[in-house]
Amino acid sequence: MAAPATGETPRALPTRAYVDVAQLLLQRLRTAEFPPGSRLPAERQLAEELGVSRPTIREALAALELMGVVDTHVGAGTFVREIPPDDPARPSAATSPDASPSEVLQVRLLVEPSAARLAARNWDRQSLAAIQRPVRQLERAAEAGSDEHPTKEDRQFHTAITAAAGNTVLDTLLGPLWAMMSQSLWRNLKERGWTAAHTAQVAAEHREIFEAIRSRDVELAGFMMEKHIRGVITDLFRDVG
Repeated sequence: MAAPATGETPRALPTRAYVDVAQLLLQRLRTAEFPPGSRLPAERQLAEELGVSRPTIREALAALELMGVVDTHVGAGTFVREIPPDDPARPSAATSPDASPSEVLQVRLLVEPSAARLAARNWDRQSLAAIQRPVRQLERAAEAGSDEHPTKEDRQFHTAITAAAGNTVLDTLLGPLWAMMSQSLWRNLKERGWTAAHTAQVAAEHREIFEAIRSRDVELAGFMMEKHIRGVITDLFRDVG
């Protein structure tokens, strides 16, 4: 067996795409091209100019919003605020530890439909009740016309399904995803423009998934979960202006 190579420079980990884009946009914001109060081009236009996906643009703008250099208003667009002078000590998009929400959702789309299928096959009375509780809580919130993102109920629902699947390895794999969905960038995106109609829609989709699991319809459970997550992706990266 060959001896391990020595003196090699370790490969640097790739930066998140949205971080690179946020830095490029920040450089443009520091020029006269976009003075304070001006409206940035539409996300589709920025994506074409920079050769990246629209989700990457959305994440980059969300990172800049967390830095306080832009404001995004659903239905109106993204506007430049007063840009502070460049300060190395100031937190920037480049130092953000947040995972890319679009990448998290890609993993969820790969894994959670399978978790729902396993839950439909393997649930017992206790694990089924754990899935049902947040469904009922969310339905009550929808009936009350809540326009707050149901973060608690949503997380309880999805983690209960994973637990009902009865696979400890799957449970361990998905655990870090829930932590990533508590990060600032994710919260900024998911809470933006949330309405009572969104609460009602998610409540209905959770009910559909639950009923498929309860009926032990393995394929329908997977299908409904995939449909739900694809809807989250569409909604999270919908046009804002």
